[in-house]
Order: sequence, then C-alpha cells, then structure tokens
Amino acid sequence: MISLQDVADDEDDQLYYTLIYLDEKLRDELKIGLDSMARIFQNLNGVEDDVELQFDDDGNALAYNAAYNTHPAIIHGNGPSKRHLNYLANYIAGRWSSTTGCAICGTKWNLNIEVIAL
Repeated sequence: MISLQDVADDEDDQLYYTLIYLDEKLRDELKIGLDSMARIFQNLNGVEDDVELQFDDDGNALAYNAAYNTHPAIIHGNGPSKRHLNYLANYIAGRWSSTTGCAICGTKWNLNIEVIAL
C-alpha cells in the first residue's frame, strides 16, 4: 500500500493514509476500515475515563474500553494522556497479575544504550 506514491520521511504519513481511505475505490480495493470501536487500537487522549483495567479469569490485567465493551490490543498514549498510559502499562502486558502480583518487581534491567542508539 505504501507504494501508491512516494512519502518522504518528513512528510505527513497520516495524511497519506487518510487520503487513501477517503478514496472509496482504493478503500474498497485495499479493504481498509476504521477501528471506530477500539477493537484493535485504543487512543487514550480525551477518553481516559472510558479506558480502565479489567482482569481475566487467570488474573491477567487487560485494558478495557467500557464505552464499547472491548479489549484493545494496542494502546496509544497520545497528547496529554501519557500519564494514563503509564498507569495502564504498570499492569497490562503481563506486568502485574491479580493472582501472582508484580511480574517484574525485583528484576534488574540491563539497558544496552549502544543497541538502542540510532
């Protein structure tokens, strides 16, 4: 899909995909849809009150969108919602369980800056 036209690194990639979506022929051909009910993606900005923690039967923490009754797989803390993202990140993705507690507490992280550097 990205090959429909060149997009430079400093250009607006969101606009690129917006224009593809707005073109009904391309949208149908590429089978593009919007995740308007946060089934896959959850942006937090402006909806922090709708997104809370929920625990499954095994005690695993999940992000839960109460407005749509969904458990989005990818959480995006855009804009001023980064604090809420940090709160959720302390629990989801196997970091904390209601049955076993903190999965990473006491773990010493060895961060290799050379690998991360761009």
